[in-house]
Amino acid sequence: MPPSKPNQTQKIGDLITRTHNNPHLTTSSSQPRLSDLTPNHVHLILSDPPLKTSQCIDFFNFLLNNHSSISFNLDLHTHFVLLRRLIKARRFTDAKNHLNSLSTNVNLRYPFSDLASFVENHCVEPKILAKLFNLMLKVYSDSQKFDEALETFNYMRNNGVKINETICTIHLIALVRCDQVGSALEFLCQMVESGIEVSVFSMTVVVDGLCTKRWWVEESNPILLHSAHWWMLVLRDGILGSWI
Repeated sequence: MPPSKPNQTQKIGDLITRTHNNPHLTTSSSQPRLSDLTPNHVHLILSDPPLKTSQCIDFFNFLLNNHSSISFNLDLHTHFVLLRRLIKARRFTDAKNHLNSLSTNVNLRYPFSDLASFVENHCVEPKILAKLFNLMLKVYSDSQKFDEALETFNYMRNNGVKINETICTIHLIALVRCDQVGSALEFLCQMVESGIEVSVFSMTVVVDGLCTKRWWVEESNPILLHSAHWWMLVLRDGILGSWI
């Protein structure tokens, strides 16, 4: 008869045992228990290279579901350790979903200022930092939190964080779909002013929105001033070369 597969609790117990046997970490008992865990134990498990990323996710979710059995809260640092692991493993969908819970979940919401401050002070890897902020921009845009999305974009722009043009395009689509064509045009202008290589598709998204909403007949609409400024920037930089 083949041996039975270990259940979830046994698997988590094995992970705790790994850290318990580390000579640099100690627990209060000879046999590790869930209540013996410390934040340091958790960080070590989540960043342990030999462990599969899927094991780290299972472990983290187990702690979330059994938070009453541990003596501390899973703080922002712990969430960031997992996010860093997910991004390094290129599990961007999982990272986006996790960021979504951090930034939009009612029971676990961190304002952008807290997230940005923590990442700025704890992330020294430019690629990881850029991916985190671009994912934040997408999370806010997908959730129609457009003020927070713009705050994220401006933070990246002002702090030299590389901005992904595709993420910006997704944001433009979201704005147009929510009938915020004026905001989409302003955002496109900011993309151009930020030195982002704007794609023809991004421009098409906004132009289609303008045409659909017939903005050009609203002569008193101040958005026309922004539109004129944008077109001058576009023509100056030769972005329309492929259209002429």
